[in-house]
Amino acid sequence: MITDRDRKLATPRQATDKRLRARRCRDDIDVFRAAAILEDGRAADGTRVLAPGTPARMHDREVDLPELGFMGTSWGLGFERFDNPAGTIIGHDGTTIGQGAFLRMMPEAGLAVALMTNGGNIVSLYRDVVGHILGELTDVDLPALPVPPAQPRRIDAGRYVGTYSTQVFDLTVSQDNDQRIWIEQTPKGIFEEMGGQVERTEFVHYRDDVLIPLDADRGMQLRRNAGQPVAG
Repeated sequence: MITDRDRKLATPRQATDKRLRARRCRDDIDVFRAAAILEDGRAADGTRVLAPGTPARMHDREVDLPELGFMGTSWGLGFERFDNPAGTIIGHDGTTIGQGAFLRMMPEAGLAVALMTNGGNIVSLYRDVVGHILGELTDVDLPALPVPPAQPRRIDAGRYVGTYSTQVFDLTVSQDNDQRIWIEQTPKGIFEEMGGQVERTEFVHYRDDVLIPLDADRGMQLRRNAGQPVAG
């Protein structure tokens, strides 16, 4: 469902790149085949464009990531990795105002899935569509998203209280007399100009120094490392 918020943030059709208006998911998959990610260095017509083994270096594990919820578990040379016992998914996501795109690949299976969206609950759509395709064609499932504890422990959030700023948001962390933790997100700059509204979200203790929203936002619960509330 496309909400009023999505309509306000969507790029006007006349202002978008005409190539993007006609772009298909298939085009993106062809791009990655041409980049030889799935064919170990060969383009779709069989022409070798990279030395054998080079594409694998792009998605080999380079850096491990802390547990970040919707994000992957590690990074390769440009690709996000989702490591699990049944196999590794690699990919990349991209968002702009009113639009979101997801790419997931399993080179060993020769599989690539691309999803493009223009508003609404894009994370739930991603999990429904991409999760279904992976489940049908491979033995690998999308990693489960984190959920808050059934009975979250109340903590002293004094070390996190304050305002954290980006170019498009101010995020103010506060704790009330009942020890409930709140993050108020105030749009500014282009997001304010496009009609963004102040949003107030309750967070609870998840584990260690990590907080998590009590209620899912647009289909997901991004954990915020305590002390870094601008990072999901």
